[in-house]
Amino acid sequence: MALSVDSADNRLTIQLIGPSGHLRRPSEPLISDVRHIKEMSEEELTEIAYRNLLETLSYLASVKVQEKYIIGGTKDEYIVPDDLLEDFLSEVEFFKFEKFPNRINWLKSKASEKALESIEELYYEIKANDSFLEKYTHESISNLIKSDPAWLKLRDSSAHILSLCKFDLESWEKENA
Repeated sequence: MALSVDSADNRLTIQLIGPSGHLRRPSEPLISDVRHIKEMSEEELTEIAYRNLLETLSYLASVKVQEKYIIGGTKDEYIVPDDLLEDFLSEVEFFKFEKFPNRINWLKSKASEKALESIEELYYEIKANDSFLEKYTHESISNLIKSDPAWLKLRDSSAHILSLCKFDLESWEKENA
């Protein structure tokens, strides 16, 4: 994740950038004013983390967005599947961080116990099968998106989690695809 401040209006811009430097296009700024970052409560940080989690699940669940940004991405706007998986794992780990045990309970109350179970199942499945993307290159990435059984299952699981969270993926796709 990269942060930059626009000095003209003191707004914070967050770009979701994976470890390999690939840019993800967020649908909206996640934190709007740099003055409030240090003053954010645990509740506010947790709410932002939840929105990030839903956003990443949306990227993972949406065939339209994957076709646009993974298969057909441009040099300025593209998504790398590895980065999506890493984002998801990091966002789940935010809630599982043992120094803040209330976060996981917050997630359970916000998303539902069934959603939390599904999130954890997906988390452990990704951790157990983290090398399945290695066989894909830029030239063969459409095979991943269109026909890889592990990716199709991941996409279905992500969509299922979003539905459990009562997240409107169709509306999100209209804004982002």
